[in-house]
Amino acid sequence: MTDDSRAGPPRASELLRKGDKLFAGGDAAGAVREYERALKLAPGDALAWNNLGVALSASGRASEAIGPYERALGLDSGFWRAWYNLGKALQRAGRFEEAIEKYDRALAINPLHESSLNNKGYALMALGRHEEALEVLDTLLGANPLYAHGWANKGNLLAAMGIAAESRVCYEIAEMLDPDLPRETGSAGEGSRGPALGPGRSPEARGPPTDAGTDGEELAPGSGRSLPRQGAPRRPRERRDG
Repeated sequence: MTDDSRAGPPRASELLRKGDKLFAGGDAAGAVREYERALKLAPGDALAWNNLGVALSASGRASEAIGPYERALGLDSGFWRAWYNLGKALQRAGRFEEAIEKYDRALAINPLHESSLNNKGYALMALGRHEEALEVLDTLLGANPLYAHGWANKGNLLAAMGIAAESRVCYEIAEMLDPDLPRETGSAGEGSRGPALGPGRSPEARGPPTDAGTDGEELAPGSGRSLPRQGAPRRPRERRDG
């Protein structure tokens, strides 16, 4: 019997750990391969389905990530990270109402999950529900005032609401907290690139919000073991997720 034909959780665990290592090293496609191998041995592993979705998205196959997240949640409806990741995948597909519903499912289990709050704020903003978006982002920043992407998204939101002076302050705070925020293309006809989400740029010159300010999907820690049915809420941290 070859090593690859030997089934069972220990072997699946090894493949999951290998996938995690490849993903951490920047080889998302390699991680997809290892997670898929693990799932052939342990198709009931919710964590493995979640991590496959993350790796698919990171390897440029975002539309394929929705299915694995749904499989994870079919196995463990209390897997808050998979609810968040499914929301992000739906958001990338422009399905904002559905994304908000999934973020709410994650937040019902982990109320202070920063990425769920940040991305929910973005999705509400994309739908034009500005007052609701502001409430969500204020909740995020009240819990963790060092969350740079939250400040940047609030800057976008205030700019869209025509509150230019406060918007600029938010951009400045975001840039101060994280000078390496991703960079985005300016509005049509601008022909230039500015700091992520507008720090240092005039809000009046900005185009529609882009996905640059949102957090990406999250690998679940501890591959090779079952997650608890309900994740313990985390206290706010200084670094951003994703």
